[in-house]
Amino acid sequence: TVTLEDSYKFAVGDDLIINDNTVAAENLGAITAIDTTTYINKATITGTTNISGAFTVAHVAYVAVEAGDSSNNFSDAVGILEAAVDTGNGSDALDALGVVILSNAMLYEGLLTYSDAAAKTDLSAASKGQYLIMK
Repeated sequence: TVTLEDSYKFAVGDDLIINDNTVAAENLGAITAIDTTTYINKATITGTTNISGAFTVAHVAYVAVEAGDSSNNFSDAVGILEAAVDTGNGSDALDALGVVILSNAMLYEGLLTYSDAAAKTDLSAASKGQYLIMK
């Protein structure tokens, strides 16, 4: 289950993963249903695969759209979002357009968040002084 507000970030057909800080990430498969009517404060998301691990909030469990494979917890970097985009909350959230940088760019590395060695490898990027160069 997820909060009602967060449920609108997912769509039927999205491939999901679940992860926390003690259990290996698991692929939940594609979303087959999102029930936002049974409970007043949460939504139930149904995937094609059942969870086998003991994922808990106490261990910082989270669900995300799959990007990659199990070798890096299903979290490959695929691009850099040029600017933060506020889409609103819950059912009032609107789709938003944003520029995603995929290649051929020189960026100030100090302004990037979550830019670690794994992300640089995924993006075929390299550090050069204060810049991140994407080829």
